[in-house]
Amino acid sequence: MATAAFARARWGASEQRFRQLVEQANDIIYTLNAEGTLTYVSPNWPCIQGHEVEEVPGQVMSFLGISHDVTPRREMEQKVLHLAQHDTLTDLPNRSLFFSHLSSAIAQSKRCDTPLALLFIDLDDFKPINDRFGHGVGDQLLQAVAQRLPARS
Repeated sequence: MATAAFARARWGASEQRFRQLVEQANDIIYTLNAEGTLTYVSPNWPCIQGHEVEEVPGQVMSFLGISHDVTPRREMEQKVLHLAQHDTLTDLPNRSLFFSHLSSAIAQSKRCDTPLALLFIDLDDFKPINDRFGHGVGDQLLQAVAQRLPARS
């Protein structure tokens, strides 16, 4: 008798720990029955999915699943890609992105048999500005020029 009560207490404690784990997870954890009706959804469903559980029609077979929101990872990947392809001071495309775009433009020009033009911008006497007024002023000048350039990619 005492053994059965002890086993139930352990089972209850184990279930409570599991429930806490599921309810505190960053992922959505859910179960569906054979009719495709959600039978359990972790409390974070509305926050991640943007709608209430009741709005989801049951259309799949019975299973247990975990859904993970990859939005933060995708946003971080986009930031890293942007940093890898743009100058940190001016936010203009860097040499790597320039040559990538140039290669694509040349290939398209050849495929379509259309002319291609390339504009080269040079800041006259930029080095003396850096030398005389310092790199901080030179950086400000580069940023000002970058802001005045039309539509950047």
